[in-house]
Amino acid sequence: MSTVPVNRPGYLVLCNPISNEGHLDSWHVMFIDLLVKSGWKVIAATEDPVGLQKKLDARGLSGTDRIIVAGPAAGQRATLLSSGRQRWTRWNAYCDARLFQRQWRGRGAQDGLLRNMAAYITDAAVLRLQTIIQTLHRVYAAVRRQSHTPQDRQVTTHIDPGDFRERINQLEAQYPGQILGVLNMYVDAYMQDQAHWQQFSLAQDIPWMGLCITPSKEPCEGYYGVPSYRGTCFLDESVCAHYQAVMPQRHFEFLPDITETALPEQPSPLALEITRIAAGRKIVFMGGSIGKQKNLACWYTLMAMLDPAQWFFVQIGRINKNNLTAEDEAALDKTLSEPPPNLYIRPEYLSDERFFNEIISISDVVFAVYRDFARSSNMLSKAAYFEKPILVTKGCLMGERVRFYGIGKAVSQDDVQDMFDGLLALGHIPELKNNFYRYRQGFSEAIVQTKLSTFVQACLEA
Repeated sequence: MSTVPVNRPGYLVLCNPISNEGHLDSWHVMFIDLLVKSGWKVIAATEDPVGLQKKLDARGLSGTDRIIVAGPAAGQRATLLSSGRQRWTRWNAYCDARLFQRQWRGRGAQDGLLRNMAAYITDAAVLRLQTIIQTLHRVYAAVRRQSHTPQDRQVTTHIDPGDFRERINQLEAQYPGQILGVLNMYVDAYMQDQAHWQQFSLAQDIPWMGLCITPSKEPCEGYYGVPSYRGTCFLDESVCAHYQAVMPQRHFEFLPDITETALPEQPSPLALEITRIAAGRKIVFMGGSIGKQKNLACWYTLMAMLDPAQWFFVQIGRINKNNLTAEDEAALDKTLSEPPPNLYIRPEYLSDERFFNEIISISDVVFAVYRDFARSSNMLSKAAYFEKPILVTKGCLMGERVRFYGIGKAVSQDDVQDMFDGLLALGHIPELKNNFYRYRQGFSEAIVQTKLSTFVQACLEA
């Protein structure tokens, strides 16, 4: 139920500082939708206005005067460093895709000998160039790590709060007196130290709040020293309760980790290809942003332990090679150079989450035995919605939720035999369909809508 009058004047700014990464864009769209349903008018600040508008259209949110899409601030340009990172990421994804496609091209063999030979020659040249560039990049990265202080490293991986300040100030100048407050959709993205927030202030002292996905154990983030900052939403109940006890003057709210569940209207070529290659084998899905948390070394070891005639593994997502352990990197290199017969890799970000959801919907099992991953993941909600049993890491938040709701199994993040046993046990979970339903009831958009609108209202009235 709405907690604010439908005709309330003014806009709430929903600022998503990072686009085309993880599920941040889909959350941006869902929050816009839920707040508009609660009676708010929204200015959606994004780095990718074209992509956001497409997602809004797909959700049926086009043609309303209650939503304004605002692109990057005037004069804002990607830095040479960020542009270089994006090109480097796209280059690696391209090379990895070419390498893996060689396996399936070689098996198909009816495509024509000359065409296959030309493709292999092209692949060899591309991959040789990739090896040279990667070697130079590793040397460069090693030199930078040695020369940078810890604070320097944070600067290279986090956004300067000044960028957020300028963005909101320009919006306020564009819509004078019409902005009620600001919700930053990923406050984790900014530098956390006190020094970078000491001079932070919005031009009209607009109240603002944040969604924190990966909180610290204690409230040490620099933005808590900013007077106009009113509160934080968390995806972990215990973290929310702890922060509220430590900082009773702020507002904190727990939000269930919901997810976009829409599917494409027609089967996609990607889903058809995976179904064809899987050929009736059980599909184990692992996807998202592929970094060290995804536990690649164990993922590939588990794959080798299972009968390739019965099990097929699907890996979807951009591979962040700068964020892999040495063990993961070695396992990935070996896998890409000698692709196993029961693995399909799509090493790129799927900008339309409907296609990502589609691959989960045709899978049998979700693998989410993440390494050193204490926080929430909306992969649980995807597993529950599409009714796919999920394998997660025990002794963490995901493991506790899976145990409580009975939607999968929790295993050791370092014990592949435990993963093997857990995977086989997924087919013997009692009352699984009812368990999925119970999870969906606790992690629904309706609950988030009420909690989110109430939280925003309390922050603005503080």
